[in-house]
Amino acid sequence: DQYWTLEHLGAALVPDVLLRTPPYIDIVREGSLAADEGLQPDDLVVQIEGRIVQSAEAASESLRRIDILDPLRITVLRENELIELEFAPQR
Repeated sequence: DQYWTLEHLGAALVPDVLLRTPPYIDIVREGSLAADEGLQPDDLVVQIEGRIVQSAEAASESLRRIDILDPLRITVLRENELIELEFAPQR
């Protein structure tokens, strides 16, 4: 089974150095799905498919539950504004 990962999106979280490292976006590759949908460095991932994520590990774990053939919704916090991003299924 293939599932969503940040690598598929073309993004990476800040390094997971603490037990509950907040899931901040560290890198967004130019020309990637993440860049095309408007994901930006320093965005804080707060929900994946409507479920709250509180750490980088929880974000990665949540993504592993979503088949890559299904659409993906990620909500981020940017400058005190919640922004929902939608990614189309990948084939």
